[in-house]
Amino acid sequence: CSLHGAERIDGEYCIGAGVHLYNVTNGTIDDVTAYNNENGIYLWYSSSNTMCNITAYDNWCGIYLYNSHSNTMCNITTYDNRNGIYLWESSSNTMYNITAYNNDYGIYLSWRSSSNTLCNTTAYDNRRGIYLYWSSSNTLCNISMYNCGIDFGGDFDTCTTQSIENCSVNDKPVYYYKNMDMNNATVPLDAGEVILGNVTNLIIENLTLNNGTVGILMGYSSHITVRNITAYN
Repeated sequence: CSLHGAERIDGEYCIGAGVHLYNVTNGTIDDVTAYNNENGIYLWYSSSNTMCNITAYDNWCGIYLYNSHSNTMCNITTYDNRNGIYLWESSSNTMYNITAYNNDYGIYLSWRSSSNTLCNTTAYDNRRGIYLYWSSSNTLCNISMYNCGIDFGGDFDTCTTQSIENCSVNDKPVYYYKNMDMNNATVPLDAGEVILGNVTNLIIENLTLNNGTVGILMGYSSHITVRNITAYN
């Protein structure tokens, strides 16, 4: 199923979307290619749906969830979009087997999008691989990023409530520390990215951080020593 430039009008909204679900539950979107739309696939107030085997490219958003919860996305490829996958005020969604490349934002969890799970994902050549903005308690696991990385923006909860496990930037581990006094411990020398949320007394030294989104990201942290760092691209 290839969908190109389909339009849907709902009241005051005019959304160019390949597939547009409004107030839909328990639906299935399978085997779809969506391109050259405002939003390739757009879920609005729609929950408990399944989207699998999707390719989305040359859209503003490849897949956009607005106030939509408990959806499942799997086997998704998204590229050459402004946002590969974009969630706004959408929680408890599960995303796995995702490939996102050549987007400005590979996966963007925005504004009160909480308790989402993103696993088994490859993101490369995005400006930001994964961006968490005013969103909390999300789980990122088994994510490989190349020429991009993880970035945060927002409040204390954004910086301190995420779960980041087995994630890497250019085959080097992402180290995420939160809510702890590190007692002057030193970050391991193999770091690809370092993220701190509400951390004190940590030493970051003798690292080469390159070709990611952010080398060292610190939020609500103090008494951090940073020295002898090479950071580029």
